[in-house]
Amino acid sequence: MKNKMVFVLGILVLVLLQGCSGNKTFPNTIRAGETASVAMGWQKRFLRSNTTVTITPSIGEPVVITPDDPAIRAIINFYPDPVSFMVVGTETRQNAMYNFGSTYGDMVNNSFTGKDKDWFQTIAFVDMPQSIPVGETLIELSNPHGDVASSTVEIVEGLGESTAFDAENLGPMTRTQMSSLERSFSYEVLLSGSSVPFAVQLEIAHDAGIVYVVNTRGDLKNITWSDDGAVLKVLMTSTKLVAPSHILDYKFYIAGGYRGFSLQNVLLQDIKAFDVNGFEMTGITASIV
Repeated sequence: MKNKMVFVLGILVLVLLQGCSGNKTFPNTIRAGETASVAMGWQKRFLRSNTTVTITPSIGEPVVITPDDPAIRAIINFYPDPVSFMVVGTETRQNAMYNFGSTYGDMVNNSFTGKDKDWFQTIAFVDMPQSIPVGETLIELSNPHGDVASSTVEIVEGLGESTAFDAENLGPMTRTQMSSLERSFSYEVLLSGSSVPFAVQLEIAHDAGIVYVVNTRGDLKNITWSDDGAVLKVLMTSTKLVAPSHILDYKFYIAGGYRGFSLQNVLLQDIKAFDVNGFEMTGITASIV
């Protein structure tokens, strides 16, 4: 992608430092017909297929864009650099010498993600109507789950075009190429318990399908897994010689499907947890969302 777009995406990821959605789009002034980038915060349930965009102009009636409308270009999750001062500072508890990375990481963990270190910033790219009047305009995104995110943009004089997302070699990105960057259907597996184990073993049954397991934080835990088409076996261990700092560090995703369908009837069959000395622990449970 061209340097300008890379810079734009980098700026939007910085909003993750606040752990919330942005007050303004980026850029914060555009012409009618151009593309606005809305930083939505840490969102798990927004898809183009379930997102309604309501654009309230400075004057006149709101414009409603329904799910899967081509004007909703993409809804993509962006992650911080895994070697960023924020990530490394948080894990090594270094602050001032690491650009206050520990402070910002703790802010995200404690105020916005509930200790979940799977940090990402959800960003929606929306084409403004060509008939939108000048002035401050509110862009609000909502879904059937009750989630809402919004930003304002200043519409200025003139008529523009939607962003082409030009690439270096192959020209503008197509709708399909944009959608390939969006999150696919998946299950989120979360562990809970009063103490944090050193190792966890799970067996998960599912309808016939091709499984893909995604480790959210490879710096915090190792994942080894196998699947026979009906039963998924997962073994997780801490990357250190001690247990992770929080049980949510064991979060992972199950993705995949068969002939275009997402996996169905994913059910936990068995879970075992062990401490650093290899003794089995009790009270560790898992939920699959």
